[in-house]
Amino acid sequence: MSDVMDCGRLFDELSRPDPRKELTRAASPFALATALTLLAKIEETPLLMLRYSGTSLSIELPFDEIPERAQEIFGRERPRYLAFRQRILDLQLLATRTRVDADAIHGLQRLARLEIGSWAANPFYELRRVLGDQVEPAELNRDLAVELEKSLTGLNRATYRSALGVLDRLQNSELAQATGLLPR
Repeated sequence: MSDVMDCGRLFDELSRPDPRKELTRAASPFALATALTLLAKIEETPLLMLRYSGTSLSIELPFDEIPERAQEIFGRERPRYLAFRQRILDLQLLATRTRVDADAIHGLQRLARLEIGSWAANPFYELRRVLGDQVEPAELNRDLAVELEKSLTGLNRATYRSALGVLDRLQNSELAQATGLLPR
């Protein structure tokens, strides 16, 4: 396993009758191969030459806006763009087992969705609000978590605790551990 997503190799694998089950956790082989083809079209580069590592692809395909070169395919249809982005970054995560999201909370949401279920991504919105820009999730420890919780009440407190519970569950995931996003 390499920390580089080789798009041509992945396309070939996804086109075979028996792609790795690990990869198809992101979507069907057809949907993933299609997403790779769209990526090649967006990049205006042959699929065999596309390689990505680390968070570079999540930066090139930002969450907040549709890049101009992707608008030729998706127009201003943000839901279609985000579905494509999710598939391609899920595939990169599953293929490389490394951090792929520049934003740590987005990375944790991706891990929670893939490892636990789609519902598990939601509490991280509260974690983002509580941590702000001062603290990365990987920097959390028990004392800081307790201190941050003191100012919370009601639903905010419950959602924050839920996010911490999801972080605890992700501790058992080899994939999540490999990304370096989890608190020690």
